[in-house]
Amino acid sequence: MKSYIKQFSERPKYLSEHLYFERFHGTSAGPILEIGCSVGHHTQFGGDRKIGIDFDFDALKIARGKGFTVAQVDVQPGLPFRDASFTSIDCQHVIEHVEDPLFLMKECLRILKPGGRAVIVTPNVRAVGFEFYIDYTHIRPFTSTSLERIAYDAGFSRYNVQYSYTGIPLTKLLNQRGLLSIEGALKVQSFFYSLGVKVKETLVLVAEK
Repeated sequence: MKSYIKQFSERPKYLSEHLYFERFHGTSAGPILEIGCSVGHHTQFGGDRKIGIDFDFDALKIARGKGFTVAQVDVQPGLPFRDASFTSIDCQHVIEHVEDPLFLMKECLRILKPGGRAVIVTPNVRAVGFEFYIDYTHIRPFTSTSLERIAYDAGFSRYNVQYSYTGIPLTKLLNQRGLLSIEGALKVQSFFYSLGVKVKETLVLVAEK
């Protein structure tokens, strides 16, 4: 069994993952594609509108066992979907693993509906430095500048790069006790983000067609 399978398949549901989905994909009214769904800890958000793909068969068996709609796909030859199939694409920690990230970005643009959004999450090599290569499957390091350039070169009409949002102490407890809604938690998170409480080791590219 791969070293990470047990760790990721048994970990609990995180509020931060729910907030991530609501922040970047919550307004999507159509189908959502998750590229690199692994065992499905993000696939749980989006319901039957979410389709997950991954290359790892062992991880997909776990995700499928949880009832998620997933398929085994190698993204490097291309995405096996028709043009304008999705309103939103979630691609977390995948782009740094592929040999031709520009082709992947162009494929994301192709399968997005007009006005659709792709959210690309990747390590910030300026912050993590050589730690980036501790994962031996990492190939392409990115900075905020290189993410902006690849979005432009792929043909996206609008894009911006930001840092990842961080969890805020007590937010999860208040939410679990019904004292803070998801909307309220998003506002708390945004407030602290504006004060500089950010995960600078992780970049988030939001690119729109």
